[in-house]
Amino acid sequence: MSKAVEALRRASYKLWGNNKAGLSNNDFNPEKLPEKVGGRITYYKALEINRTSLERIWNRQKNKLTEKEKQDYQIVVINPPGLKDPRRIRDDVTIPLFQDLSENQIGPHPVATITETNYSGNDPDSRVVINNREKASRIYIVTSLVTGEDFRRVNKVVSDYRRTFGKDNLKEVVVIATHFPSREDKNGKIDSATGAVRNTGQVMAIDADLATLEGNVDRIFNLESHSSALAALAADHGIPLLSLSPFKPLLEALDKKSFFQILSKIFVGPDEGRNIIADRIAKILKIDRVDLEKNRDSDTQETESLEIPNKLLKKLKGKDAFLYDDEGATLGTMKHHIIDKLIPSGVKSITILLVHGKFTNGYFDKNEDWHPGWEENLNEILTLCECNNVKFQMFVTNSREPVGDLELYIQKHKNVIQIVNIKDYIKDILLGDITNVDFFKDRADEIIMS
Repeated sequence: MSKAVEALRRASYKLWGNNKAGLSNNDFNPEKLPEKVGGRITYYKALEINRTSLERIWNRQKNKLTEKEKQDYQIVVINPPGLKDPRRIRDDVTIPLFQDLSENQIGPHPVATITETNYSGNDPDSRVVINNREKASRIYIVTSLVTGEDFRRVNKVVSDYRRTFGKDNLKEVVVIATHFPSREDKNGKIDSATGAVRNTGQVMAIDADLATLEGNVDRIFNLESHSSALAALAADHGIPLLSLSPFKPLLEALDKKSFFQILSKIFVGPDEGRNIIADRIAKILKIDRVDLEKNRDSDTQETESLEIPNKLLKKLKGKDAFLYDDEGATLGTMKHHIIDKLIPSGVKSITILLVHGKFTNGYFDKNEDWHPGWEENLNEILTLCECNNVKFQMFVTNSREPVGDLELYIQKHKNVIQIVNIKDYIKDILLGDITNVDFFKDRADEIIMS
């Protein structure tokens, strides 16, 4: 199908857009716009906003405040209940960040946080108290958005500030989301053979999540969005969202804490989305890179590695290979890349740089086929690397609390996984925005957009 014919099939923004930020179809990648199929608006590609459009609405929102209002800010760090043990606060970057900001205050107000307690042991309702809350024109909320309740906590904080100090006093709410779920980004798929598009009926969960923040949140910094649709849909809800990659603290940790010596580096890009960052890392390190690709089945969510030319595989022989990825869930894709490509190519070592350590258990797909979980896949990776005399290590940030027991695994398997504390990176984002750093120009290499 020609691009001209495909463009005619695209749904008008008047049909699908919320029109919260004065956008039109021209503000989005034309090749990824939705299509009307059988009376249903169908998103079969991840929606993508243009960089210039995002920059325009980001600066428009930021410039609504006077300089005096911008400097009257308070930072709120939300430490929600843990995923594995709700009696403890969540084990992620918010713990060391809150401790640091408590000891080293930034701005005119002390850092605030929440205390959350259930009314009874099995009562789903909870009581939330904001500690150190003070009147401010702007609040920064730092939190890891993992569950639906996490979005509700953000809204509770914003609502409380407005009710306590008056709705007109709070001029801007900026969320720094160290994690934001963004996998459910489409409700359709395309037949690669015929080009026919069909609506799958799948709920676009990220759109629903963003809708809960509309009217309460003005801007969002997010670490490593899995999908371009997150920023696009956020903009459509009137919330400009900037996705940044924390690859620099990962590289710094690797330089200081590698478990083995690295001499002959080569960077491996796992798929198209992450290849944007892989290209930047390779340029910074001044090393060669090769690209691996994957194909994800939208029904089972299983991925398979796609073939790459032999001449590229030969470039890997004897090299210390680096892989960067946004999120590790079951680590199935990673296992396939390592088993099917990297080990057969004869690499000397493999280093994984991972932003979000989800680490989920195995599951049965809709066809009742079993897919192993993170621990089983990682054990297989370690076994095969050892058998083939390939060294292996993984660096993962503390952006979110893992679902699986990563701490126990680290205790059992020494010198394999290094957790990278990105507290200072989050502080750097805060200070950058507070001091009016132009992220689109001064920190462009961290922005996950082409």
